[in-house]
Parts: sequence; structure tokens; C-alpha cells
Amino acid sequence: MKNYSVFQINGEITNLPVKLKGNITIQQIGDFAEIKTAFGLLVSYDWVSTVHAKVPSIYADATCGLCGNNNYNPKDDLQLKNGTQGGSPEELGKSWRVAEIPGCVDGCKNDSQCPSCDITQKEKYETNKYCGLIRSPTGPFQQCHAIINPERVFQNCVYDVCLYNGKKGAWCNHLRRYTLQCQRRGVNVSQWRREDFCPKSKMMHPDNSHYEHCGDICHATCENGLPPVDCKRPCEETWVCNAGFLLSGRQCVPFDQCGCMYKNKYYRKGQSFLTRDCQQNCTCNGMNCQPHSCGPYANCVLRNSIRSCQPLENATCTITGDPHYKNFDNHHYDFQGTCTYTVAEACHLGGSYLKNFSVVVENEKWTRTDTPNLSVAKLVAVELIFCRCVPQLNGALTTIPFNLNDGQVEVFQEGFHYAITTDFGLKVTYDTVYRVEVTVPGTYMGKTCGLCGSFSNKTGEYELPDGKKTTDVKTFGAAWKVPVSSVVCEDGCTGDQCPKCDSVQKEDFEKDCGIIKNSKGPFAACHSQLNPEHYYRDLLFLHPAHST
Repeated sequence: MKNYSVFQINGEITNLPVKLKGNITIQQIGDFAEIKTAFGLLVSYDWVSTVHAKVPSIYADATCGLCGNNNYNPKDDLQLKNGTQGGSPEELGKSWRVAEIPGCVDGCKNDSQCPSCDITQKEKYETNKYCGLIRSPTGPFQQCHAIINPERVFQNCVYDVCLYNGKKGAWCNHLRRYTLQCQRRGVNVSQWRREDFCPKSKMMHPDNSHYEHCGDICHATCENGLPPVDCKRPCEETWVCNAGFLLSGRQCVPFDQCGCMYKNKYYRKGQSFLTRDCQQNCTCNGMNCQPHSCGPYANCVLRNSIRSCQPLENATCTITGDPHYKNFDNHHYDFQGTCTYTVAEACHLGGSYLKNFSVVVENEKWTRTDTPNLSVAKLVAVELIFCRCVPQLNGALTTIPFNLNDGQVEVFQEGFHYAITTDFGLKVTYDTVYRVEVTVPGTYMGKTCGLCGSFSNKTGEYELPDGKKTTDVKTFGAAWKVPVSSVVCEDGCTGDQCPKCDSVQKEDFEKDCGIIKNSKGPFAACHSQLNPEHYYRDLLFLHPAHST
């Protein structure tokens, strides 16, 4: 059986059961994984398609979302995120969407696009050979009809069977859901499965288990050989571990194959893992832990949801347009200085074998617009111990490609950009007008400074040349100015000097630039990988200048 017994908790794959700080317990109860909190929230999931959420009574009229406001009035359950009432379930769903997933849709736009059956098919699916058993007055659910109205369950069943065009077994899930709802209310449901109708042999189940139409879902687990604490539930249709076997996640294993509990998390027998700080490497074999280190050139991180030591990743600083900066720590800011500045250099190198470098960018006023105080990169210089490399279009470096110092430095054209790379991993690219990128290897983490930042995973503060910190961008930018004789320049703008547009212009420009973050536009598939907001803001900022 496929292993449906792992959760991601804060991005890390974790086996069941697990107990988290704040009294959150996640465990397998019957065929469902349950998340239970100390304040009474209970969420269960059958690993396929069914989710239940239960809140304590103190949350009456204090909830929102697709499950409604819990005020005992079903007529106002289409409440949108803005507090108003929606006109349809599709509008409700769209309002509470939390992520953009390429290809997803907010329901069908009109009735003609919604899946449907013709009258003959619908009548067929309403019979006892399909969904009809749900509401049959003499069927297996007859004792439950007075407790849980079968009509909605029945209609949902017919709708889904139509949607799947009568695919074999599509109705079985609905009969099972109604069975569980009734059994959880203490109602007896007669056996309705047959070898030719939703056979139990087709149900997903673990090895070393057997089917029970109304079985005990509080299984003894490998955690301590006992059922979960306070598990007192009515019987349910479920699969139960055979005698002599215990529940390990969602698998039934003999006692000698049970795993280990370590810091309130369960690990399978033989499973190896690194502790949260990667300071120990543990194996679930009597829980044997040994000292461990990632070393100076690797980080303890989650990769593919598993904690491991990974080589320090490169960091890239991007300077575009009227300089919009995205520093090594992915922090965005704007600085419109027209002088020459150190954008990145090696610093704090004491005790390391890292090589020194400095990248300097000379900005100039943007002459292709009448808007003042706009600047772009005019020249980029990379300074190393043995050379000062300046990739100029009409300057000294006209015989590109070439290399220096036996290949320690290479200069070449990369598409529309000029590039300088070094043997220690530094790479600088420049399009001669608008865009500069500086990439440093992960070994320089915490050992860079300049306008591209300190590569320290910290945002919100800017480091000055003397090591002090500031939150003012203009102060920060001016501090990294490189003095150049006989050059008149400015360190950006303040107040009314900064370019701006009126409300009418802004509205027009927002329409033009909005395509970049349109959830149904050409860039929609990229939104989950790159936040479009920063690109939109930069584009909106530049639009007035380029439209003059």
C-alpha cells in the first residue's frame, strides 16, 4: 500500500504520530489523519478527498471561510472575505482562494459550462445501482435519515457520478462518507458492500489488516503499544490491524518492527535523520545519535522537505532601471544616486582563505527622458588583486572573449550581456545600459558589504562602511559612494524632487503595468515561483519616465 502516513510540518516531512509545542497532536485515527489542538479544533483528512473541520461552541459566529460563519443561519453562509454576501458558491470560493496554482479555475462561469448529465443518465445514476441507496426508505441507511438528511448527500453523489461520466466506483466514496457520518452519530448502518457493488477488496488498506464494517478505530500504536489517549469513538467502517500487529504511521507492523519516538516525533525502524540544527545524526535502531556537523561551507537546511547539509548556495544581487536593488538577501529597495558606488566587495575576511574583490558601478542621469533625478548604470568595474576589469562597449575591452592570469578571470558576451567570471565563483553581468547582476558563491555568506548587502539573511537594516547600521536608504547609498575627481553627481532625491505622477497618470500606468501580476495573464504560471509585486512596482515607477 502507498504510504499515506507522513505530514509536512513547517516544510519538513514528519511521520505520524507527532506532538507539537502548544499541545497540537497529529495522529492516525481509523482511516483518517487527525489534527487536534488544545483549544478544541479538530481537523481530519482521509488522505484522498474528504476533510472534516470541527470547532468548539465558543467559536459560534466567530468563523469565516468556505465552512461559513457558524451562526446557525445557513442563509448568510456566502460571506466573502470583505464581509459582504456573495451571489454564488463560485464567488465565495474565489474570494477565499489563498494561492495561485497554474491551471486552477474558480468553478464554471455559467450553467452551460458546468458538468451535467442528460435526463436519461441522471435517472440511471439515481437508481439503487448507483446513488439511490443513500435515500432508499428500505435501504441500509434508513435508520439514519431522521438524523442526517440524505438529500444533499444524494444530490452530491449524482453530481459527481455525472462529472466522472459514470466511472466505476465514483458513487462508492459518497456511500462511504454517509456511512461514516451516520456511524459517528451512533446510528446503525447495514452492510451495503457486495462483491459486485463497491467491494471491500477495492478499498485502500494496509498489509496485515482486515476489514470491519463497524470496527474499533482506536488502534494500538507503536508509540507505546496502546490506543491513543482519550480515544473514545463509536465504531466505524475501517481496516483493523491483525492480532499481533501495531499501527506504525498507517502501516500494521509486528512489535519488533516498531519505530522510535524522539522529541515527540515518530521515526520508522532503521530511519536515519539529522536533528533540527544538524548537530546530531540519529538512527532509529535503539535511537542511536552521533555528533554531526555540516562544516564551514554547508548549511543545515530543508531540501525536498528533508533536513540535510547542503552546500552554501550562490547569492545574486540585481540592479535594474533607475536603480532598483534586490540585494543578496532578496531585499528590495530603491536608490537613485547618480555617482559611483561600491555595490559589492569582500569584507570581514579575517581568518578565511577567501579572495578579495570589489564591484563598482558608475551611475549617470538617464538622458532619454525629460524626467529629472532618474539614473542608470553607465559603467561597471570589477577590481581583483591582479586586475581592474571594465567591460565597456566602446572602451579598451573590445576583443571579447578573453581571459586573464591563466584563466582565473574570463570576460565574454552572454546573450545581450557582457560577463566577467572568476575562478573563485564571482560573476558580474552588465547589459551596458540598464541591468547589472553580481553573483557570489555561498562561501561569502556574511562576508560581503556594499549596496548589495551583507549576504546574512537579514533584512531591514543596511550596513555602513564603518560597520554601523542604518535604516535610511539614502544615508546607506551615500556612504558607499566612491570619490571621483571633477565629477558632479547627486545621491538620489528627496521629497518633491523625486519623480511622481498624478492620479490620472497613475491609473493609466497601473492598467498598462497590471498585466505582469494579472492572475489570468501571460505571467500567471510564474507567480508561484517569483512574486510579481516587486516587478510590478519597479515597472510602475519607470513607466512615467519612459512615456515622456
